[in-house]
Amino acid sequence: MADMKMSALRKDAHREAITMISRSRNNKILTLDKTGRLVVWLPNPDDGSLSSLRGPASAECIAAEPIWTQDLEGLLYAFYLQHRKSIETLCELHVYDLETGKLLFDKGWKIDRQNPEALGSVSSVAIVPAHPHLVFLGHLSGHISAWDRSTFKLVYSKKIATEGVTTLLGPSRFLWCGMESGLIEVMDVTLKDWRLLLRWRAHKGAVLKLFLDTKSIWSASSIRVVSTGEDDTIRFWDGLLGDDWKQHILSHREKQYSTYSTLRVNMFTMNLGAAGPKRLTKGLNVDNHNLLHDFLVSLKDPDVIVFGFQEVIDLSDVGLAAQTVLFASETDMTPKCHKWQLILTAAVREHLGDGFVLLKDAKLVGLYSCIFAKRSLRPRMKDLAVAFVKTGIDAGFEDYGNKGSILVRFSLDDSSICLLNNHLAAGEENAEKRAKDIIKILDARFPPPSASTRRAYNILGDGTSVMDHELVFFAGDLNFRLTLPRKTVLKAVKDAKIDELLPYDELRIEMNYNPSFRLHSFSEQAITFPPTYKYNTGEAIYDTSEKKRVPSWCDRILYRSEDAEAIKPLSYRRYEADISDHRPVSAAFECQIRKIDLIAHERVYRGVLRDWSAVE
Repeated sequence: MADMKMSALRKDAHREAITMISRSRNNKILTLDKTGRLVVWLPNPDDGSLSSLRGPASAECIAAEPIWTQDLEGLLYAFYLQHRKSIETLCELHVYDLETGKLLFDKGWKIDRQNPEALGSVSSVAIVPAHPHLVFLGHLSGHISAWDRSTFKLVYSKKIATEGVTTLLGPSRFLWCGMESGLIEVMDVTLKDWRLLLRWRAHKGAVLKLFLDTKSIWSASSIRVVSTGEDDTIRFWDGLLGDDWKQHILSHREKQYSTYSTLRVNMFTMNLGAAGPKRLTKGLNVDNHNLLHDFLVSLKDPDVIVFGFQEVIDLSDVGLAAQTVLFASETDMTPKCHKWQLILTAAVREHLGDGFVLLKDAKLVGLYSCIFAKRSLRPRMKDLAVAFVKTGIDAGFEDYGNKGSILVRFSLDDSSICLLNNHLAAGEENAEKRAKDIIKILDARFPPPSASTRRAYNILGDGTSVMDHELVFFAGDLNFRLTLPRKTVLKAVKDAKIDELLPYDELRIEMNYNPSFRLHSFSEQAITFPPTYKYNTGEAIYDTSEKKRVPSWCDRILYRSEDAEAIKPLSYRRYEADISDHRPVSAAFECQIRKIDLIAHERVYRGVLRDWSAVE
């Protein structure tokens, strides 16, 4: 770069709006304006003072009007949109040497708005010290791309989210990603199959910037990551993820300070299609008459019984649904919900005796959850709470609530359980909307747990989010479809070749192959029964209406635990009651419930701290 006179630069360094101000690793100040004029402010050689806007400077020009720039490790990354079309946008990424102003690399690609796998605009760049040969770019399309630093050839890219990646940082071993929604995700990028280590909500609104507090290694004996957000807050995080490491080691030594008991959880989900309990006793179908009997007598020594219903009311009846939304609180039971509660309570008492109590029931427009627990367990249950998430039609100030979720949580001894009854967006074409519903549901918040039960929750969270719970069950009408022609599905069902359909199930595809899918860490028992939707109501025939929908497994029961041994699946089946266009589904699980010996826990924890000191 050519040296410029100090007085002239101070007066005329930039004649257009400045788009970037940064300090380089060798303590030089960089300023860039929209014309591409790059000024490097140098330390004063006369008095040895640091670089400042009053000191000497040099200037060079890069391509004008970059929409994003960032300097990193002596290089300047600049992103340009070349020209726009109705569908595609041509873009380029330039990489400059900050010392010479030389253009080192120039990469271009098309942004195709109709192709969700196409790389979008660049928003950030980072280097992870554990992977020094790669540079990572964040994209507003939800992708992260990895490039070879010596050749700047694309090594691979991953779509990690449906929302934009706004900022990246590589403080040590892992890649930190700030998101448009305010989440921070920490990824292990060691292998091509990246692993999500942590995810938490850092800000209300987008995470604007992640950077290192470089003085923290001296002032706080740690590496602190700083985040800024659209909520005008600055937050500090442990860049070494020490708490995560300690929790990981502590969990591996859990048997040294814990004893265990078992809890049998039984889930039942059904989309009622607005059918009331009287429909179970009408007609000649014995599967309707025996539905609750067949479910309850199949349970082997149950401890918790969870009924989750969807479409308790007719959601197509706009007047009734609006009346429920506008004039009934979550604690008010509609007449149908109350009738179902009476029927379920009577059935549990008839088939299982008086040893069960109603733990909690709750409704949200067309959703109804009714949970029973053994009377002997109730004194050990703490932190019982309910949360509601409304999705569905956008009513302006909030979602209408014709779809959504009822979330119930409690702790038992030193374990925590979260039970979700969900109804996601319908329609074969609405897979992306369903994914967004799931994000909103899993971001729901409970009240903070009591201090006495804090050990029942994930140590890295505060006990208010779904993923802070050790045992999570996600059930309901999830509405995911089969991506096959209707004739193909019907033939496979007729020939009892269910396994041939499973590779085309939307939900399983997302869970198995999409690391950004929020149910990616959940599991499901093997499906051995035919698709549960859509039937002609009152018949054992799949939809013969004008729409002739493709039969699909809409009704599902998923589960999750960090410890693979904490949940043991026992059964997964459907029932043949035909009171709606769905078939009901049930699942049984044996869960491991922990009881901590506090003295032993303290002893083991001290050992973990000693080990961490060596690792740190």
